[in-house]
Amino acid sequence: MSAPQAMQRDEIHAIGYRPLGPQHRTGKPALAIARTALTLAWRRRATKLALLPPLGAFVVCATILVGLLVVRRTLDAAGSAGVGQLAAQIVGEAGDVLSGFVQFAFFSSAFLLSIVGGGLLADDLKASALDLYFSRPLTRAQYLTGKGLAALAVPTLTLLVPSGLLWLLAVGIADDTLQGGLAALILPTLTPALLATLALTGLMLGVSALSERGATATVTFIAGLLIVEGLGNGLAFGGVEAAGYLAPVLDVRTVAHALNEVGFGIVSQALEGSRRTTNDSAWLSALALVGMGAGGLAVAFARIAREVRG
Repeated sequence: MSAPQAMQRDEIHAIGYRPLGPQHRTGKPALAIARTALTLAWRRRATKLALLPPLGAFVVCATILVGLLVVRRTLDAAGSAGVGQLAAQIVGEAGDVLSGFVQFAFFSSAFLLSIVGGGLLADDLKASALDLYFSRPLTRAQYLTGKGLAALAVPTLTLLVPSGLLWLLAVGIADDTLQGGLAALILPTLTPALLATLALTGLMLGVSALSERGATATVTFIAGLLIVEGLGNGLAFGGVEAAGYLAPVLDVRTVAHALNEVGFGIVSQALEGSRRTTNDSAWLSALALVGMGAGGLAVAFARIAREVRG
């Protein structure tokens, strides 16, 4: 075996690929690709450490929600005046907590996703692993679906699912007076979380496809999000309103704010004060988030299509 061939074999072995045994499992190739990528990522200590911020945010927000509802319920039981106004205030404050979790979890999920997903495409391209993948019956769509599922799993488990659990927690411990208002928070909570999940997944795949190394993709992804978010907010505050749609968290906040107003008509003082830090159109903000995800997917598909013919 020549020296270049040996080096290529060592690189492929180093990122976790092994020869198939005589009794290897069969099934959906996309699921197998996703399972392999997530298994390799879980073996890294950095992945486990990066789980701490989203887990900590979930615990903090759950504690705040429980404390808020328990204290307010106690005051209500004690016969405090203005029960209706109190209920409206509780719903508004709970909406603030849920919206705040989605916005913080966006960046904590992005950090974890950069570690897990930085090498999804970049490491395969660097190690010429596409030759191994496509030496067996496999389409480009199946390959990208597998990689996409691996990337999608991260924000789904650290952003979308926890947001739903927090909403269920709030509704579950509320009394009859509050349950109606809190139940209406499902759309203002899950819709921005879903849009953020899709945007992060697509952007990560696009950055990984354009990078030559997983580490480069990791740094580029996080740095790019921070720069774009900072510039978008700064320019929007300075009067260039169109720039605000380039800031993903600002888009998430805009969608959540709009759904809070439409969904149950109760907006807390904190949400009222945040009008200056939202975009003018929630529809354009939602479209911007979808466009980010779709654009990243398009870049990834174009790169794989260029590397793999047919």
